[in-house]
Amino acid sequence: MKNLRRLENFVINRQQVRWLLLIAGVSAICYFVLATVVAASFYKQIAYASQDFEVQPIFTQKLYVLMQSSILALTVTALILTVVTTLAAMILSHRFFGPLVPIKRFINSVKDGDYSVRLSLRNADELHDLAQDLNEMAIALEKRYEK
Repeated sequence: MKNLRRLENFVINRQQVRWLLLIAGVSAICYFVLATVVAASFYKQIAYASQDFEVQPIFTQKLYVLMQSSILALTVTALILTVVTTLAAMILSHRFFGPLVPIKRFINSVKDGDYSVRLSLRNADELHDLAQDLNEMAIALEKRYEK
């Protein structure tokens, strides 16, 4: 039961999906633009070198093959960085939006008339102060409606 509740707290909600898509999309675009700029620069340098120094065609072909393998390496690196950035965004979004799940569960319980429920969060941050205030509110409501 405890593991199921942990899984419920890690369920990706709409806010997390939006952040993940935004961060993954922006990072993918940045990485691929960087790879494209580097590739264009490589091809431009090869073109200048072959014109200015009258490089033999076989050497130019070898340079193009080398640049293509470099571009492939850049693309793979961009894909890996996109995956790593997405995973980091998922972890960070869980850290930001994860406490909202138990808070929402608490509010729904109080709304349904269960004033004995208490809220506890893992971290001692601003949301922890909110949890204490909500618990105090639930205690006051419980005392008021016990009479």
